[in-house]
Amino acid sequence: MQQTPKSHDEVWEESKPNLEGMENIIRNHFGMPCTFGGELGRGSYARCFRYTLKNGRDLAARIILPIREYAKTEVEVATMTLLRGQYSSQLSIVRF
Repeated sequence: MQQTPKSHDEVWEESKPNLEGMENIIRNHFGMPCTFGGELGRGSYARCFRYTLKNGRDLAARIILPIREYAKTEVEVATMTLLRGQYSSQLSIVRF
């Protein structure tokens, strides 16, 4: 009997992303406290979350599902690189 593939929501729930860990990464990177602002949106393989630094700067953090992470990250970095040419002052540099 063939198994039904899991939905993205099921895979997401099983992966148990560490949002406190993401907050720690942001705090350490920017050298200041930040607060969690909730979920911004859901894609097929990722979820975006809002964080606000103590200085008022808003950030979007994207966490991808643990399915071919490296390939998806490469595509997203390539997309941001392309867009940066048009909107250079609005996009951050991504390093991985």
